[in-house]
Amino acid sequence: MARLYFFNFLFFCCVIHAYSIPDTYFSNAVPNDTVIIKADTIHLTDTVYIYIEEESKWQMSFELYMKPIFPIGKYGAVSPLNEELTSYYNKERTGMASVGLGVNFGIEYLNWNIRLGLTYSNYKEKVAHEPTNVVTENKTLVEIITFPPYPVVYHGDTTWYYPEQRREYQSEVTTYLNKPYTNSYLFFEIPFSIGYHFRFTKFSYLINTGFSPGFYIRRVTNKNIALFEEDNLQYIDEQNDMKIFNLSVFVSVDINYYHSEKLDFFIEPYFRQHLNSFFKSTYMYQYLPASVGINLGIKYYF
Repeated sequence: MARLYFFNFLFFCCVIHAYSIPDTYFSNAVPNDTVIIKADTIHLTDTVYIYIEEESKWQMSFELYMKPIFPIGKYGAVSPLNEELTSYYNKERTGMASVGLGVNFGIEYLNWNIRLGLTYSNYKEKVAHEPTNVVTENKTLVEIITFPPYPVVYHGDTTWYYPEQRREYQSEVTTYLNKPYTNSYLFFEIPFSIGYHFRFTKFSYLINTGFSPGFYIRRVTNKNIALFEEDNLQYIDEQNDMKIFNLSVFVSVDINYYHSEKLDFFIEPYFRQHLNSFFKSTYMYQYLPASVGINLGIKYYF
C-alpha cells in the first residue's frame, strides 16, 4: 500500500510539472533539428497526451544578388615568338571593377547545400597605350549662329524664314593619340556548387566549391576618338576570335544573417579561376583571367 501511494504521488508531481511548462524545447540527436513538446490542458483524471513536432530536414531556397567583379588575370603568349610582344601587351592592360547580377536555386538537406544559378558577368579591363601622345595645332573652325524665325509673305503665301550667320575663326585644337579606353567581356554563366553549413544563433556560414560553364555574349569597347571632346563612343565587337564556351572553377564563403524564418541577407566573398582562354587557339594571345568578388543579396526559403 505504501508503494501505491508513493507512485501516485510521483505521477501527480509529473503531471503538475508538465502542466506548468506547456512548451519545452529539447535538442534532438540530429544536429540543427528542434523537437517541440507540448502538453494539453491536464486534469488529474485525464490521460496525458504529448505531441512531438519536428522540423523538415529538407529545405529549398531562392537567392537574388549583385556581384562586384575584380579581374586579376594576365595575357599569355601562345608561342615563344611573341613573348616580348605579350609582355608589352600586359603592361598596357589592367583589370577594372565591374558589376554582375545573378540568381541561385538551392536545396538543403541537414547541413549540406546544392545550388544551381544563372549570372550575367562583365569582365572589364583598361587599355592605356604608352606613351599617350598629345598633338596641338591651329585649325579653322566654323561657328553657326541661328536667330529666331519670322514669317515672310510671298505672292500671298506665308512662309517662315530661319536666319543664321556663319563665322570662321582660327583656334588651337588638341588631339589625343592612343587615349586610354576599356574592354568589357560579357558572359552568361551557370554556376553549380556544393557546400556545407555551419549554423549559429544569428549567423551561418556556408563553405562552397563548384564550377561554372560560361557562354560568351559580346565584347564592348569604349574608345574616345573625338578630336577635342570628352565623349566616349561605344563599339559592339562581334569578332570571330572569341570562344563561345568557357569554363571556370570557384570557391566561396557565404555569410548569412538570419532575419526571419523565411528571409536571410548574405554576403559571399569568392575566388574564381577560368580554365580556358577567352580567345580561340588561332589568336595571338590567350587570356585566362582569375577574379575576386563579393556577392551581395537576399535569400528566401520556401
